[in-house]
Amino acid sequence: MSARLIYAFDPLCGWCYGFAPALRALRAAMPALQIDIAMGGLLIGERIGPYSEAADYITRASARLEAVTGVALGEAFKTKILADPTIISSSVPPCDVILQVRKAAPDRVPDVAEAIQIAHFRDGSDLNDPATYAGIMRQLDIKLDVMLPAPTQISDALSREFAATRALGLESYPSLLIGPSDDLRPVDLTYDPDVLVELIKAKVSVE
Repeated sequence: MSARLIYAFDPLCGWCYGFAPALRALRAAMPALQIDIAMGGLLIGERIGPYSEAADYITRASARLEAVTGVALGEAFKTKILADPTIISSSVPPCDVILQVRKAAPDRVPDVAEAIQIAHFRDGSDLNDPATYAGIMRQLDIKLDVMLPAPTQISDALSREFAATRALGLESYPSLLIGPSDDLRPVDLTYDPDVLVELIKAKVSVE
């Protein structure tokens, strides 16, 4: 299978959280498919700030998220994250952790990406807290001592990751590209697991 699927993802993207069941079904149905997560930095720079300042917007958007995807934000997220003015929304720490996992255990990146979103959007865990990631690594049995950067501390490696994702034209999340590396093509996004599996199977069979 020469085709690979590139998944434009951000840990703080609620729609990526809503896409998780479809991606999980795809991984189960096509375990040999190479899935590469590409991160462009949804909340970086001037967009970093207290979650509570965006609480009204997120609450309104969550209703549409649930209507479209069937996935709801957890009550713990609403009470622990949105209501706490000290918790900062920044893509930097979780994206940096995913880069660390990519280096230490590359085959576990999709598992970690999903677990980070479950911890945050379902269980109300702070993604700026090292304990959140220590728990995820224990849960997934990954031997990695995470080094967590500050919310505004973008490493050179993470800057390169964000630039590479933008160079692919991936600026919204979730988005998908499929094909050999020299002929990547966009995939129509669907949140329906069965439809996604059949769509990707058809794309791969054409390659």
